[in-house]
Amino acid sequence: MHKSATEQACAEAFLVGLLSLLEAMFNGPIELALKKLSLSKSIISAILKKEGSVGAYLQLAIVSENGDWQEALTMATTLKISKDDLIKVNSTSLLWANKQMAILHID
Repeated sequence: MHKSATEQACAEAFLVGLLSLLEAMFNGPIELALKKLSLSKSIISAILKKEGSVGAYLQLAIVSENGDWQEALTMATTLKISKDDLIKVNSTSLLWANKQMAILHID
């Protein structure tokens, strides 16, 4: 089954978000972990330098997680994301993360 460009971009953004946490998971430089994986240059650039469209979404996620809502709204506007969509995505993300933590029995 062939994915649409939107589905591909969403999958890539999700992967970048997960892989951006490698440094914390492996307690070592993220560059070393990324070298062991076969990833596109755009994914590596998004993770390491927050570059490209996916890098911008990653930066928005980081700013949102840090609670800098003014900066998040500014970034969302630049990315053509409405305030309502930003709130919805953040809520959905938190619910997903909480569900995963519950499955893993992590408080």
